Amino acid sequence: MSALFVLGVLVNLAVQASPWWWLGVAVDAGLLAHGWFVHPRRLRRRADLLRQ
Repeated sequence: MSALFVLGVLVNLAVQASPWWWLGVAVDAGLLAHGWFVHPRRLRRRADLLRQ
């Protein structure tokens, strides 16, 4: 939830203050995508290996 808040703040800053904040939006969105899609898959694979 806090990462979504940070994303919202960064978008707000990018729109109101400076276009350089879009770089922070891209980084935060990438970290969110990694946390939602890549990281759980890696943990499941690791758990499967440990069960064997």
